[in-house]
Amino acid sequence: MGVLTGCSDRACLGVDLPAGVEPLVPCRPEGLARVRSLLEQGQAVVVLSCGRELAEREGFPAGLACVDVREIAWLAPDEASLRRRLDAALTAAQRRAAALGWHPAVPRRFPAERKVLVLGAGVAGREASRALAALGCPVLLVEGGPGPVTGLGASVEVAVSTTLAGLTGHAGAFTARLAGAVSGEVSCGAVIVATGCRWELRSDCYGGLCPGAGIATVAGPFAAADVPAKVTFWLDAAPGEGRWCFEPALRTAVSMAGAGSSVYILHREARVAGDGLEALYAEARRRGVTFVKYDRVAPAAGRLVAVEAGSGRELAAPEGLIVLGLSAAPAADAPAIAGALDLDTGPDGYLQADSVHAEPVLTRRRGIYVAGSCRGPMTEAEAIRDARAAAMGAGALIAGGEIGRTWPVAVVDPDKCALCLTCQRACPHRAIVVDSVARAASAVPQACYGCGVCAGECPAKAIQVEGYADAAMLAEIGEVGR
Repeated sequence: MGVLTGCSDRACLGVDLPAGVEPLVPCRPEGLARVRSLLEQGQAVVVLSCGRELAEREGFPAGLACVDVREIAWLAPDEASLRRRLDAALTAAQRRAAALGWHPAVPRRFPAERKVLVLGAGVAGREASRALAALGCPVLLVEGGPGPVTGLGASVEVAVSTTLAGLTGHAGAFTARLAGAVSGEVSCGAVIVATGCRWELRSDCYGGLCPGAGIATVAGPFAAADVPAKVTFWLDAAPGEGRWCFEPALRTAVSMAGAGSSVYILHREARVAGDGLEALYAEARRRGVTFVKYDRVAPAAGRLVAVEAGSGRELAAPEGLIVLGLSAAPAADAPAIAGALDLDTGPDGYLQADSVHAEPVLTRRRGIYVAGSCRGPMTEAEAIRDARAAAMGAGALIAGGEIGRTWPVAVVDPDKCALCLTCQRACPHRAIVVDSVARAASAVPQACYGCGVCAGECPAKAIQVEGYADAAMLAEIGEVGR
């Protein structure tokens, strides 16, 4: 049934090795060399360790199965239960290692273009460009507006009045087609979308008020010389407002109050669930900003009359500048960008519909990231954090001008493939292409996530995922031979 080996570092493993297990430390060179030697001899090898990373690092070789002892130990209530669970896991792993069949070796490293394409020159786009430049990656920042976009450094090339018309290729080897002031094709290793969202005034929710004399929106701008003596912020009257609207209102109110203005903020909810917003709210109160939680508000003779929530009292805000809240909506070009990148939009129209809360900034296409309010409205601090995360992801993916693969990929047996293209239609990551030489489907390793959807859908059973062959998985759960 193969050779049993296990980590001899008890401080790491947390338990003593069972009898008959060869002790070694698989994360050290000598232990790794021993595992490789056994595999080269054609032995099936089971490794008891503190995780399953060994198989990933070694490229999921046939005949190697790993048992995560820590995971078993954490779930065992006592020593006897631990031993029973460990024995069962060893037996299952031995069956799996013996059943892992041969598959073609898939390369582990691929050349990658180091340039990163950033779409959008807003807060997130500029921050992502700066972070990438700090990582040593050349950047092409594409902005649909006329600009100017300055102050980003020599390694950031800027193309204004330019849009993305299309994108082909895969992570490390994308080809972007640009249109506008700068047109043509550009090679890049990764793409960061930071095109933002659209802010709009729902005047129908604000009693028909529109920007003009004595009326503004939270977007400003407010010059220091123009700060009036009395200011009233009217927020939360329209759907689509949130902390991303409350934050700029707070910042502007703090600034105006510090300049001597009498400031009221009329709101339904104090939206302070965000980085630094509670402290900003406290600072506004310290500076004398008056907060009124209202049930309804009506404009009357150049001022706002609010019905206070709870008491029902009518409160007249002072005359002066009225500042209205803005609602967030998907950018007008979001569908075009999603089409060019072969991504989806969510039910609300924003980019990044796939597990947005579980995997921020990632998309279903490796090498394409979304950052900032193009994936949903957010505060400036959140957009900056998004941008830095996207830049770190892109920089790590193509570091040193190559992609080092650590994930399993789908492997197609060309002798079984009927070229029905079921796998290509089913793949959510656009990783399946047609190999014209082998006349069979093939998974692009740089794009494949190893999710196994194609393997499950293939009617000819011509696809297996590295380290997760059907025979091995069935053997592990004890179904083979029944």
